[in-house]
Amino acid sequence: MNCTLAPFRLAACHVRVVLVLGFVTTLVASASSRASAAAEPRPNVLLIISDDQGFGDFGFNGNGLVRTPNLDRLAGESAVFRNFVVAAACSPTRSAIYTGRDHLLAGVWGVPPRANLRRDETLMPAFFKSAGYRTLHVGKEDCVKIHESMPWQRGWDESIGGGGGYAHRDPVITQKSGYAPVKGWTADIWTEHATEFIRAKHDGPWFASVAYIIPHMPWVCDEKYSAPFLAQGCSADLAACYGSIAQMDACIGRLLDALHTTGQDRNTIVAFVSDNGQTGPEAEHADADGYVRGGDWAKRNVAGLRGSKATVWENGIRVPFLVRWPGPIKSGPRSQFGCAEDILPTLLDLAGIDAAAQPHQPFTGVSLRPALNDANLTFERPDAFRIAIARAGAPRAPLGIIPDPGALKFEDPHLVLRGPRFKYHALPDGKCALYDLDSDPGESADVQAKYPEVAAKMAAATRERWDAVIASGRAFRMPTALVRGDTGEAPPNSRSRLTATAAQSLAGSVRIGREAVGFVKPGDSASYALEVVVPGSYEIVLQGEGLDACAPLTLDVGGQTVLPKRISKDAIVFGTCELLKTTTALRVQAGKSKTRAKPAKLRWIVFIPAAPERAGGKSL
Repeated sequence: MNCTLAPFRLAACHVRVVLVLGFVTTLVASASSRASAAAEPRPNVLLIISDDQGFGDFGFNGNGLVRTPNLDRLAGESAVFRNFVVAAACSPTRSAIYTGRDHLLAGVWGVPPRANLRRDETLMPAFFKSAGYRTLHVGKEDCVKIHESMPWQRGWDESIGGGGGYAHRDPVITQKSGYAPVKGWTADIWTEHATEFIRAKHDGPWFASVAYIIPHMPWVCDEKYSAPFLAQGCSADLAACYGSIAQMDACIGRLLDALHTTGQDRNTIVAFVSDNGQTGPEAEHADADGYVRGGDWAKRNVAGLRGSKATVWENGIRVPFLVRWPGPIKSGPRSQFGCAEDILPTLLDLAGIDAAAQPHQPFTGVSLRPALNDANLTFERPDAFRIAIARAGAPRAPLGIIPDPGALKFEDPHLVLRGPRFKYHALPDGKCALYDLDSDPGESADVQAKYPEVAAKMAAATRERWDAVIASGRAFRMPTALVRGDTGEAPPNSRSRLTATAAQSLAGSVRIGREAVGFVKPGDSASYALEVVVPGSYEIVLQGEGLDACAPLTLDVGGQTVLPKRISKDAIVFGTCELLKTTTALRVQAGKSKTRAKPAKLRWIVFIPAAPERAGGKSL
């Protein structure tokens, strides 16, 4: 067995009465700790999330080539969960982290346009803010800025993020004051803002989430970080990847140093996690069984795990999770099993915050505090349910959307039920497999014949979890747009707008990807659902690219046909229409063109009150 995976092996099963007594003892200790926390100042919380950093992309996990001295130091001072899983990609994982819930039940089943976090979900900062915390978000806005809401409308007092995409240098920064281009390395800009927040003299405790876009591709970094790897003979790709990680590691070192120099390190919980497993150019050539081969891949995949990002093989979903709180939490490995949706319940428990004080959907995650308190405790949690989000194992959505989620078949996607030891795969086309991760973390030998009872039990549970997700009516659905007038908050794009990828149905040649693309011939259309919160007269604007070269577009809104007033390559401004307080439909439809039409890229549908004082949007 690979030595880097030795911490995964769980202790032998304890006698049941020992487990019960141990759990009761933990509950008593936890209750005592809460009482003590009520009398003492609550701890600050710093949550750091990296992007696409695989299990093997850390020095403390056995990679002797990558340079992560600050993360290695943090790991040495932390409780380290290595038997920990997230989801197969960034949006599903982040939705689970921020809500404490199964990402499918939260409405997220992939990356945009499948990252439709539901509006009735309560995000992590809201719990801390209601407990008197000052809250900050810095970095990637995935599942932080959603639909028509901005981060400061979902619980973060302050936010500084990227203006979209993965600009590792000279980004367009988003703040309450608006959008602004900034010169410099994105990671450094975000880190400086976070360290300023840490150094500020707050009246009470604070919560900060820092979400880097490293090492998400494209791999770009300051040459001083990539040069040492080139000198060691690494390929240009691997040097850029490891250089990016080294640059982020230096930024994390600055965060930790800020805690130390301000005397806050002993009263600050620091949590670190990556949002999914590794990816890279070689992953594009993975075989049908999920195996990736290549020299750079082998250097990164030090634990020999199967799969990659977007898959539910171990290398797509297994990452380390670190928790540091000097004094209350003893450092060292934790063999207990944990999941992304456990992070929110755990942080709230450690901070002594009663989750029930903030209305929210039921957590599916659990607090890992018993494991943090006792590294030897046999601690059980429900198995994790996961779904592939790309390639053959993803739910079938030929147009980019799923018009009828209830019609999805259990046999179509690649589903897994992941427990502390065993992992069950329900593969596409009705195939299945069972792996014993204690002895086979690389998922190479199907053990159904050796453990038929385990296989049967997990097969039934996997089907039950799938049926529950479908029956919930919350998964695989596109959002309804809220039309509620101008929010009165900057930037202007915080006003009512709908992403054009949120179509409920498509016709003709229109397809959904990063945008709604098409509209070149009569009958091409995309239909959307609107919930009009503030009735009144609205001007509707389509935003995108090539809107002056596609077929002529009209809007059908609640039985009204609306024609364009002004057309440019990046916007079409339509005349006003009256919207009643109800749920209605909007359809963007192409007509006959007098010239040869070219495909348009439709990104946003914006609703602007024709008379704000009548629309009443300011009161919202």
